Amino acid sequence: MKKSRLFDSAVLLIVFFLFAFSSLTVSVNSAWADQPKRGGTLVVSVPSAPRQLDPAKQWSYEEYMNNYWMFNALTYFDRDMSIKPDLATSWQSSADMKTWTFHLRRGVKFHHGKELDADDVVFTIQRIMDPKTGSPATESMRVVERVEAPDKYTVRFHLNIPYAEFPAVLAGREVKIVPKDKADLLSTNPIGTGPFKFKEYVFGDHLTVVRNENYWKKGLPYLDEIVERILPEVPVQLAALKGGEIDILWQVPPESIRELNKVKGLKVQEIPSELWDSICMDPTMKPFDDVNVRLAVKYALNKFQLTEYALFGHGQIVNVLPLSPTNPYYPSSIPVPEQDYQKAKAYLAKAGLEKGFDVDLYVSPSRPTRDRLGVAVQQMLKPLNINANLIRVPWDKFVADVEGKVAFYTDGFYASPTVDLALYPYYASTGSWNLWHWKDEKTDALLNKARGQAKLEDRKRTYEELAQYLGTVEPIYVPYVRNWADAHRDRVKNFISHPGGLIYADDIWLEK
Repeated sequence: MKKSRLFDSAVLLIVFFLFAFSSLTVSVNSAWADQPKRGGTLVVSVPSAPRQLDPAKQWSYEEYMNNYWMFNALTYFDRDMSIKPDLATSWQSSADMKTWTFHLRRGVKFHHGKELDADDVVFTIQRIMDPKTGSPATESMRVVERVEAPDKYTVRFHLNIPYAEFPAVLAGREVKIVPKDKADLLSTNPIGTGPFKFKEYVFGDHLTVVRNENYWKKGLPYLDEIVERILPEVPVQLAALKGGEIDILWQVPPESIRELNKVKGLKVQEIPSELWDSICMDPTMKPFDDVNVRLAVKYALNKFQLTEYALFGHGQIVNVLPLSPTNPYYPSSIPVPEQDYQKAKAYLAKAGLEKGFDVDLYVSPSRPTRDRLGVAVQQMLKPLNINANLIRVPWDKFVADVEGKVAFYTDGFYASPTVDLALYPYYASTGSWNLWHWKDEKTDALLNKARGQAKLEDRKRTYEELAQYLGTVEPIYVPYVRNWADAHRDRVKNFISHPGGLIYADDIWLEK
């Protein structure tokens, strides 16, 4: 009996050690598997070709995305959309919020070897402020009266208004810091301080960046290179992702989300965002120079049906402003306008157009949601005898020849997480993104009033008043905000979809 018990105990002890060793091995292997690996090429697809490599002059996200790989700003929007230090390590403001001082990170080098200093920052900001540069960020910089460099690693901004959100302005997509001595080369040979260096760009085919071995974040990036491939057609994008030709499909079309969720070896990340599509009616061009025509279009449309048709439900309806209903500044007291053809016809009659009219409606097939939005608008306008002739234009020509140049088109934008930057550039008379030429004293007064209000409650009331007013003049029709979705292969590690549509690639790595 004693021998049997002794034998049983020995067996149990051996089993315990075998189990413990096995668990330890699994744990070690698991931990090892989670360790970032260096090397490899990440291939990302985008639907249209970047037109501009100079960050100050960029207008589209295909361009913004690669500028985040090659450049840094003073601050940046983290994946939770909070403002974090980038090339600036810290900052402070005066009590009246009109003077802001930023302290630069030391030892940062541009790709060509020059050390970053305050003169480069001052040069960058002044270059953006200069209207001759043609930067979309010029409007955001109008709050800057002057910028100076007290010493090599300090930059001071003197503003013409109190501005609590100013650090967010310096995280702008176009406000990347460039070297003073190489600015004339940026359009063909972009040089920044980012994790990757420019290698080549074959227009319409691909853009390649390679690892910056002297990146100021030690140990990063992990990747050898990133290739941005231009794949305009959705079926081609999907086939390339499924076939392993690309690793990340940036901005998955809403109609493809369900399909990709079923594909083994792929992951889809879908998150709320304040990306928004719009129907643009230029109030300086006939027939939309008459507010009654714009209001007729407003009441002919059904936001619920537009959202379902354009987004397959992957978004949220909004009432007036392009803000998510979860945004603390969303004007929740204002109802979503209902489709009302009787009202629409009455407004057309006021404009003397009770018989309707013919109009060209421009869309781009490179932006499928906006293409579908245009189709739905076309159908909803028919009962008013408004005959919208759809004209489809490739994205590069759309940006060059349609935006801000025609009377009627669908478009879309990637809003900033700060309410001022989400609204001011689009609605202010001098706004850089006011592509529909809306110039209105009351709108400007309310936007400027909100900028100077320190308390959230006060600003919220002002934006509520703004939304109420804009609903009566309808300078631009915003049906919804969209969800953001990306898809990637399992081998892509540490990729997290950003609600601003960005790809922060310095800490992405590939499973071999």
